[in-house]
Amino acid sequence: MKKSFFGLAVATLASVIVSTSLAGATYDIAYKTRQWGNLQSTVINKFSNNSTQSNKIIFIVKKEDPNDPQIVKKRFLEKINRDIKVAAPLLQKPKILQGAQRTFQYTKKYEYNITKTDSIVSPYRGNVVWTFILRAKILDNKYASNGDNEPIVFKMEGIYAYQDNIWVMKNLRSPEPPYRWEENFTNMLKSAFPDLR
Repeated sequence: MKKSFFGLAVATLASVIVSTSLAGATYDIAYKTRQWGNLQSTVINKFSNNSTQSNKIIFIVKKEDPNDPQIVKKRFLEKINRDIKVAAPLLQKPKILQGAQRTFQYTKKYEYNITKTDSIVSPYRGNVVWTFILRAKILDNKYASNGDNEPIVFKMEGIYAYQDNIWVMKNLRSPEPPYRWEENFTNMLKSAFPDLR
């Protein structure tokens, strides 16, 4: 549920208590926030210009527990979707590498996994495998004998760590043995992802 006051949108996960009508006057707003465990209340005092009397709206919001597995998962999905939204357009631009002009088209297909670790610094580890279609136009025939390559399925695996309650991308690799690409190829792919630049 959302309530709006003077253009300020406040998301509430619990009840909202609203006092009397405030129409027809100009108000100054003062904020007061209190914390009880994972509950946070914000009291907004509104004072009429021609009155010392104030009215109050109390917002009681349940804060997210960053170590709740469902919150960890939600934040992971938000992070990987932000990352691929940035990377996909960059990877789709033609790039010259190893005698060919290459493009990577994101298929919007991915698989992910989140595991609990024993680490205090990184209590969770996340992996996501994105699926692309790789197209290559051969520019130097010494790299191929049959002209342009047929489009192939190409997968990239992102490795993430949950640190200080946020997900950070740590590496990008092939999801299949030997779990790596040629160095120039790897650097080109990594450059599309903000955390690896």
